[in-house]
Parts: sequence; C-alpha cells; structure tokens
Amino acid sequence: MFSIDSDFCFYPEEQSEIAGHLEAAGVDTMHITVHSDKGHDSFLLEPALYTPHISWKLSQRYPQKDTPEGKTLTKVGGREKRALHTGR
Repeated sequence: MFSIDSDFCFYPEEQSEIAGHLEAAGVDTMHITVHSDKGHDSFLLEPALYTPHISWKLSQRYPQKDTPEGKTLTKVGGREKRALHTGR
C-alpha cells in the first residue's frame, strides 16, 4: 500500500490506519509513504517512485528462476508458469 504525503484524496494517516488493520488481520502488508508534490496523481506522473517497491514485493511473492532451456519458471498459485526469454 502506498501513501503520498501530499495526497488529499486518500490521506496518509487513513492509509496507515488501514495498513494497521490489515496487519492485525494477518494480511501480509507493505505500507510505504512517498514524498511528492504532485498529490494523488503522483502514482500516474512519477512511476519511478513506485516501481522498485512493486518489483521487490512481486519478486518476494513470485520468485523466478532460469532453466537451461532459457525459460523462466514462476510459481503462481502453486502452479508453475513458463515464459520463453525473447531478449526484448
């Protein structure tokens, strides 16, 4: 969950409270407050502020490993998905 310190649509204090409730309910939660003067639209205008955190979280949830055939295995819902590396 992301909060933006200048967001007036979803106040950071409210986001923090929601994160606390999720954690109390046993939900694996990541809450990050981002500094931006762009307010609520920051997530649209400044993706570089969010991408590293999202990538890290996804890598924790869906670890990938390369196979000798140049394919990537990703476990999703207990099943492996395969993707061929195309170099793009």
